[in-house]
Amino acid sequence: MNIEILGTGCAKCVKTKEAVEKALQEVGMEEDVVKVEDYETILSYISLIQSILN
Repeated sequence: MNIEILGTGCAKCVKTKEAVEKALQEVGMEEDVVKVEDYETILSYISLIQSILN
């Protein structure tokens, strides 16, 4: 499984990535956690989510 954290590099995004990694470690899972900071990629996810929800 690939887990992507979307954000532009703010402190909340960094903490979120750390919390996800810690939670995975606590339950014994080794998954890829990737920080996505590219603005266009983030926007493409937002567009995708909006189309799913509508």
